[in-house]
Amino acid sequence: MRISAKQYSKALYDLTKGKDEKELDSIVFNFASELRRRRKLNLSDDIMKIFSEIYNKENRIMEAEIVSAREIGNEQMIGIKNFLKNKYGADKVILDPKMDKNIKGGIIIRMGEDIIDGSILKKMKKLNNLLKNNV
Repeated sequence: MRISAKQYSKALYDLTKGKDEKELDSIVFNFASELRRRRKLNLSDDIMKIFSEIYNKENRIMEAEIVSAREIGNEQMIGIKNFLKNKYGADKVILDPKMDKNIKGGIIIRMGEDIIDGSILKKMKKLNNLLKNNV
């Protein structure tokens, strides 16, 4: 029977849930040893990515990438975190800020498959399409 990266990830999550740091070290070491024994180390990146998603979902943690044309201030970051906490019911929000001058202004928020695009570039494209359709 083939075991998928998702199944390995779920098993690792179940094994580590509620364990202290010393226990975690042992569990992760044994888990990696088992992957090596089964010649499945090539799945380790996928396993860790899926494990992280499971962990975040179970612990109501949200990770989001914030793209802006310029650096976002502390107050704005707190506002974005509070907005995301309220919108998605998260207890904790981890933001990964990136800068992209091509968006001209505003922000784009990416959380996995979800995207909130409040960039000026998107608004300009929308206005351009509106003008083209009305001419």
